[in-house]
Amino acid sequence: MASVATDSTPGAVESIAKTNNASPYPTYNFSFTPFLRSNGVAALASTVPVCPEYAATGHCPRGRRCADRHPTPSQQPQHHYGRQNDNYVCKHWLKGLCKKGDACDYLHEYNLRKMSECQFYNQNGYCQNGDECLYVHVKEGSKLPLCEDYNKGFCEKGPRCGKRHTDRTANLESTSEVVDQQATRVVKLTGETGWQI
Repeated sequence: MASVATDSTPGAVESIAKTNNASPYPTYNFSFTPFLRSNGVAALASTVPVCPEYAATGHCPRGRRCADRHPTPSQQPQHHYGRQNDNYVCKHWLKGLCKKGDACDYLHEYNLRKMSECQFYNQNGYCQNGDECLYVHVKEGSKLPLCEDYNKGFCEKGPRCGKRHTDRTANLESTSEVVDQQATRVVKLTGETGWQI
């Protein structure tokens, strides 16, 4: 029976680890690279390493002369790992008690544009969950009126319109009516029959 050597040299293990973690992209370091990086000319931020001192303490002794990146909190990547409930605010985060951080499935921001409306509040005028509700409570008087032109198919004012533009599900009968109305409008404007392209 052959014996297998169990002890290995530390240098061999480190070189194997480095080989396995090697970047698939080539990295070139020239003598003038630090100068380019300090002037902000070098490369994309993702190719410049983060300064270890700045990452650990939030301060770098080299300041602007440092060749590495000093990301501000807004520049740091926020990972939302497979978040499935992007329309719901985390009720634990609202209380300051969420322990999942970026791994949480729910929103950790109070962005009214991303949140769904509370259907119970819309129907009854109040909500049983109160301030802990995961949905937005929109008062009836604060809603913009529906834009009739947009509902018919087209609003000339576009984003400058002061009324609400909501998408509806397709209804083939109403769609054909809109097409007929638009065709009639083209005929009236141009004085010609047929489609205007």
